Amino acid sequence: MAVSKRTRFEVLRRDDHTCQYCGESAPTVTLHVDHVIPTTLGGSDKPDNLVAACKDCNLGKSSTSPAGEFVQGLSAKADAYAEHLAIEAIKHVAAATKLRSNYERFEAFYEAFSVAWENSGFSIHIIGKASLFRWWLMGVPELFMLDIVDDMGGRRGAPDEPFRYFASVIWGSIKSQSVELDDTEALNPPVYTQEELDTADQRSFCLGMEVGYAKRIAGQVSSNGS
Repeated sequence: MAVSKRTRFEVLRRDDHTCQYCGESAPTVTLHVDHVIPTTLGGSDKPDNLVAACKDCNLGKSSTSPAGEFVQGLSAKADAYAEHLAIEAIKHVAAATKLRSNYERFEAFYEAFSVAWENSGFSIHIIGKASLFRWWLMGVPELFMLDIVDDMGGRRGAPDEPFRYFASVIWGSIKSQSVELDDTEALNPPVYTQEELDTADQRSFCLGMEVGYAKRIAGQVSSNGS
């Protein structure tokens, strides 16, 4: 069975795009993926029998068996690389799981934001949900974003592109809060008291109550008007 393109790519990456026989690297030389123990001598197509080899070394090696130390060293290197790939795969799964958890929690805020956005007279279809999620992950306070929407709705003249205007306010606020690395606040971040945390929880609860009440009233109006 021929060596797959994926296996070739992984072998070249594992060997840092460097010939394992002479040490020359791409793009100085043309690299091949070579069987350490040739298939004619029983070698396999598995990564622990494959190395990056320049064209000259590959074509000049012929069907000869390399030293045992080289084969053992390559096998250990292949095992270490395979373990590295397995660890990276676990990290990706963990990151994806965290992303899913965050997005599920974000949905509650997005629903409240959508209600506030519509109540301010803007079309729900122009909300950039991905951008909103990004700001939420960055730690932009939910109440702050909702306050911006309220301010936009209370303006005498609504912006022509409301979400673009909203985004400019968010990024402007983030930029204005940036600090230098040697700033005292950056080195000594504020620690919130339990009272402050309880207050924040209470505000979030009240916000949820307000959103639920607004939706209930909207449903009653819709029912009475039909």
